[in-house]
Amino acid sequence: VQQWFGQIFLLADRIQAISNYLARWAKDMGVKRPVDVVPNGIELPSPASDGNEISRLRIELNLLPEDKIILSTSRLVQKNGLPDLISALAKMADRRIKLVLCGEGGDRKELEELAEHLGVSDRVRFVGFVPPAELSLYYSLARASGGVFCRPSISEGLGNSFLEAMAYNLPVIGTAVGGIPDFLTDGATGWFCKINDPKSIADKAAFIMAAENQATVEGVTAAAAKLVEERFQWDSVAERMRVIFDELI
Repeated sequence: VQQWFGQIFLLADRIQAISNYLARWAKDMGVKRPVDVVPNGIELPSPASDGNEISRLRIELNLLPEDKIILSTSRLVQKNGLPDLISALAKMADRRIKLVLCGEGGDRKELEELAEHLGVSDRVRFVGFVPPAELSLYYSLARASGGVFCRPSISEGLGNSFLEAMAYNLPVIGTAVGGIPDFLTDGATGWFCKINDPKSIADKAAFIMAAENQATVEGVTAAAAKLVEERFQWDSVAERMRVIFDELI
């Protein structure tokens, strides 16, 4: 199987990767043809959710008006670093900070047990699978709470969830792995935390949520939303793919 997999790279007329990280990987596989980096696209935010919808979701999740939300939308699997995120929550003494996890996966039971062991099960909301069309409300809720988006990935091809959060002006925390550095620059479009380091996550989240840092945070989220609009919306992605197909034809 490995032999045939390698032949895919050697026989292709052209390679399209969604991140510079994957482009380098393709070249390491021996590609001789051109390699283009064209990222995945995302839908730009729909009209802002009204306050009633956000309030309804807040009640549904048993959250108080003063709660600040750390949101993560991801599969509950090892590569997304979610044990570190739950451990980071345990290091945040402010019990108004709550973690909302949207997604399903094989590690759910293990993560629930970890939250119980660390004494934060009452501060973690395991939402389960959320249809893509409904995620906008979760981004809006986290943004309205003065919260953050965080996925402390161990590996990442690109990371569409980060881009979606950025489009909603939600501050993001991620690790400098895989394709994430293609769009996240520390202190410019988001914040990096260290891999497998709950304290690093907690420190970054505390900085973002601190009242005295809000002017800085607003500047970063505005720059991030502009980057997404310019480089990651579907019209832009489709045009770059059209150029590739035209040249191949």
